[in-house]
Amino acid sequence: MTDETPTIYVWGGERAGFERWLNTFYDLVEGDELLSPVFEGCQRPA
Repeated sequence: MTDETPTIYVWGGERAGFERWLNTFYDLVEGDELLSPVFEGCQRPA
């Protein structure tokens, strides 16, 4: 019996999906006046 349930990594679109999610997250943070100071100086993952 094999487990057919996908991992969160596969379910989330693998590397490309997580890159899109992180880029969207950082775009939203940069545009938010309350959150942007918290993340000031953080570099986006390459």
